[in-house]
Amino acid sequence: EACRVLVIGDTPRDVAAARAIGAACVAVATGWTSADDLRAAGADVVVEHLEEAAALAALLATG
Repeated sequence: EACRVLVIGDTPRDVAAARAIGAACVAVATGWTSADDLRAAGADVVVEHLEEAAALAALLATG
């Protein structure tokens, strides 16, 4: 069920892939792409560190 899928990525292509399958997207601004560019690509949430994305995914998984 796509509404239960969370994509974690660090590029606009990752965000586009999430959108293509109807999934939520957490973008991590640790790579070559800035937080502003990830927001502009349509990420639901942008974080600065992978640990933040992992914590968010764990929170969502529990309920």
